[in-house]
Amino acid sequence: MLPAMDELPTMGTKLPYLLTAAQMQAADAATIASGASGYALMQRAGEAVVRVIEQYYEQRPVLVLAGLGNNGGDGYIVAQQLHAAGWSVRVASPGGELPQTPDALRAAKTFQGRVEALSPELISPQALIVDALFGTGLVRPITGELAAVVERVNALRCAAVAVDIPSGVDASTGVIHGVAIKAELTVAFAAKKRGHLLMPGLDYCGGVVVSDIGILVQEHAEPVYENTPEVWAEHLVWPQRATHKYHRGHVAVMAGDEAVGASRLAALSALRAGAGLCSLLCERERFDVYASAALSLMVKALDDGLEPFLMDERISTYVIGPGAGTLAKTRNRTLMITKAQRKAVIDADALRVFSEAPAMLFSSIVAPAVLTPHEGEFATLFANTSVDRTADKLTRTQQAAVLAGATLVLKGADTVIAAPDGRAAISGSAPAWLATAGSGDVLAGCIAGFLAQGMPAFEAACAGVWFHSQAAQLFGPGLIAEDLPQQLPAVWQALQLSDIRTS
Repeated sequence: MLPAMDELPTMGTKLPYLLTAAQMQAADAATIASGASGYALMQRAGEAVVRVIEQYYEQRPVLVLAGLGNNGGDGYIVAQQLHAAGWSVRVASPGGELPQTPDALRAAKTFQGRVEALSPELISPQALIVDALFGTGLVRPITGELAAVVERVNALRCAAVAVDIPSGVDASTGVIHGVAIKAELTVAFAAKKRGHLLMPGLDYCGGVVVSDIGILVQEHAEPVYENTPEVWAEHLVWPQRATHKYHRGHVAVMAGDEAVGASRLAALSALRAGAGLCSLLCERERFDVYASAALSLMVKALDDGLEPFLMDERISTYVIGPGAGTLAKTRNRTLMITKAQRKAVIDADALRVFSEAPAMLFSSIVAPAVLTPHEGEFATLFANTSVDRTADKLTRTQQAAVLAGATLVLKGADTVIAAPDGRAAISGSAPAWLATAGSGDVLAGCIAGFLAQGMPAFEAACAGVWFHSQAAQLFGPGLIAEDLPQQLPAVWQALQLSDIRTS
């Protein structure tokens, strides 16, 4: 059985940089300019793919789809090495032609078999497909007979291993150029590309193994990362013997009048994320409803309004929006929190209520704040702003974070977290069963729990998204939102047992 994506080994730079196609090409060129041989890098790339194939597959017929560029050269290295190891290997290229670049042509000449003209008829469901047609530089749609080949691979559900990135997936944006091979595994070189994690590319890559083949990455990368603990673990707060509950932060969740479950989910999640205390602030007439919640939650009535709570310095972070209703008082309370310069997670209705006047919200944000829209809320909130809504998801989120002056979490299968200073992270580990009512409320509370403990907003948001996804993966199918907070302790325990440095 193939491993899940989050179980696959990653070998490379300490920080999990995500590169664009241009950044990858620049890193490759700089490595060669520093004295490395382009052909040697090609050999290492092919060897990396062979290691993965031998680790995850038993011997079976192999068909290598070899393009006419350097990606095809990697494929020829794979073909020759598998052949030498006793595998049955065929190679097919467009028109049966050999590669057009010097290193790839040299690699092709190492293969001792015949190169066949690529056609849909060559595709067999029994064969392991090695996709070495196009690499990270593809910018035009795949059409004609090559498109028919790709469609047949997908239609037959062939086991496919992609070299660096599945052919047809834009390495920078995840956009599909016409059609794309749906891979079971992808062997990426040096670092993951953004297209490995951004939808719809995420759906085509399968499990992604990153192999270090000696390419210099860091100096060519921007601060855009895969959302893994390496990005934020040094800011994670672990309680010490002398720690008391107020050291761990006090979260106040604004309780809704009607959708009473949403704020309770957020509050429980804040506690499970590590906050020392959590209070539900509700209207007097809803007090009894909320008092029946978990015993570990405090319930306080807003008899004298929100102001007395905002003056209490022991409350370190506010959550507003889950179940709040798109009401004038939701807007007013959100502005009271932001103008009081209190840390906040602003979600759901507290975002929707500013759809007609987003600048009112953005201009009020002074203290660290995290905004957590899904795509529909994002589209409404940023509809009449300078954010380019036709851009890819990463770019849109980065622009929105700058405009809002807050950390943005644009939720989805490929959740993007962006800070106003340009840093960003992409999370591609969310299982499909997270698409359930209330899961966003849990995420808001989880982020607030980390924010309350003193984590910076960007790192708190990244940690919250990661814990949320891991909790869902631990539970598995059948998940409902109430299950998520109960899984968070197991995520903490697994992280504690890992070799990630923690404070």
